[in-house]
Amino acid sequence: MDDNDRARFADGLMPEEERGATMAHIASSPEEAELLADVAYMLADLDPEGGAITAAPANAGERHADDEDTGTDPKVVPLRPPSAATRPPQLEAAAAAGGDYDAVQPPVSGRASPGTDAPVVPLRPPSTARTWRRAPARWVALAAVLAGVLLVPLALSRSGSRDPGDFATLLTSRDAGLPTDDWVDRPRWPVNRGGGTTAADLPRSAKLGALQVDLEVAAAAGEGEQTSLVTGRMIDLLDDVAGSGPLVAAYGDIRSRAAEPGETLVPAVAEARESLASYVDEDYFNLGAWAEAAGIAAERRDAEFFHARASRKLLDRAASLPALEGEAQAAIQAIRAAAEPEQPDWPVLKTQTIQLLQQIAG
Repeated sequence: MDDNDRARFADGLMPEEERGATMAHIASSPEEAELLADVAYMLADLDPEGGAITAAPANAGERHADDEDTGTDPKVVPLRPPSAATRPPQLEAAAAAGGDYDAVQPPVSGRASPGTDAPVVPLRPPSTARTWRRAPARWVALAAVLAGVLLVPLALSRSGSRDPGDFATLLTSRDAGLPTDDWVDRPRWPVNRGGGTTAADLPRSAKLGALQVDLEVAAAAGEGEQTSLVTGRMIDLLDDVAGSGPLVAAYGDIRSRAAEPGETLVPAVAEARESLASYVDEDYFNLGAWAEAAGIAAERRDAEFFHARASRKLLDRAASLPALEGEAQAAIQAIRAAAEPEQPDWPVLKTQTIQLLQQIAG
């Protein structure tokens, strides 16, 4: 899409068939979706109280003396007039011709074109009163459309902020289950346990993050055997952590329900993850979870996972951790370079995500 297409889309000037194709393009393009999502968030910020949109008073936009305040808000004119009746003739002609705003340039404020009497609409007429500008109704409608179509799946990746360890939701194929039957048994780290600390040590935090992702993927796919296996290993890691009794019980309950379908089990798994966050080092827990999810994404060739803003921010954070050095940092840099192209380097990502797990969980 170019700027002209975005303008026609925003103003509702696209024919229905073209609008449908545009929506499909937006849904398939993370960059376009994030751009329009930013627009919708900005528009939402214009009406923070969620109040009703009311029609502008009859004298909206009229100049008045600076010392006059009528108690109403006639002073601010929307950037885009809300109807064809108030649209300048040049833009009205453009709309009639298909909405090509690039084809017609409105006159510069204060200078009419020769032989014309084009109205000049000041963006913010002089006033001593401080007022709030309501978004025109069609812009609010656009924000609602974008919220329904784009913002729900993009809400987290837009800012990169998410709950600790919540990276399985970035996978486009989470419901497909774990990549192989022996995925959980592949060599990722030495088999050992922590030392009874009040909070899990750093390697154990990374292991718990990785296993949590495996659990969420297995549970979402209804893989009962894998769900039971993963919860058992998490319980083993948590069993000697001081004060972890309630958390161990929660994972034990999930293990007993492993045969349940994903729609009933996933909420319990997510709730357990939220409780687990208070027992781990957040940075290592996040990095372990992301590395395991990245390994699954590399197996599935899920480029969107690596291009998501949350993935980029996680790697930026990991690169700044003073506790990570040497081979761990080398793996992070290799992953960043391999994930950058539109088509990532899948063999490198497969080997380097394992390398990263070995370094942080060993």
